[in-house]
Amino acid sequence: MELIEEFKEEVAAAVAKERVKLLHALKEQTPIDTGEARDSWRIVGDSIINTAAHISKLNRGSSKQAPSHFIEKTLLSHPGVTPSGTIVRSL
Repeated sequence: MELIEEFKEEVAAAVAKERVKLLHALKEQTPIDTGEARDSWRIVGDSIINTAAHISKLNRGSSKQAPSHFIEKTLLSHPGVTPSGTIVRSL
């Protein structure tokens, strides 16, 4: 039983590490004016979220600094990421 628990912990640590890599990639690709959108990326549970009110508008291409759908493009370009549900959800 101990071996199974060790394996689960190692997998959880690897997933958390990849989630942090995705967070940093999203921050790098987020257009900057005031920096609010870039600074609003967070890991909450198993999700990466952005609480900036205008992140959806930026992702639709309102900035000349980033292409439309930069969030999806950034996530899907990460090795090992395959869509299995909603990538971007507006709240």
